[in-house]
Amino acid sequence: MDAKGLETDDERERLQRLLDLRLLDTPPEPLFDALTRAAAELTGSPVALVTLIDQQRQWFKSNYGLPGVESTARSTAICDYAIRGEELMRAATCASRALTSWWASRTCAFTPARP
Repeated sequence: MDAKGLETDDERERLQRLLDLRLLDTPPEPLFDALTRAAAELTGSPVALVTLIDQQRQWFKSNYGLPGVESTARSTAICDYAIRGEELMRAATCASRALTSWWASRTCAFTPARP
């Protein structure tokens, strides 16, 4: 991720709100785990995640299907591109941007949480 993406007012506000939630690096929670499990089962996907993006990483608050993986670098996270955008991003969009990864090969969509 380039430094420019972190210098916007929106990104500074988003990061501060994320920190204010105090969810980063917290233990698993049954509600989040139930949601990811249900999402995987409903879509037939082997992986479902609830991710939080800080300055350096994509951290998994809930992880169904990737045992032992707690985070990835933000620079490799498709969610980083969703945060920078204003519209819903679909996996087909990712493929057209050469951002494909093994988990984006399924039908999925990404959208940033906005205040």
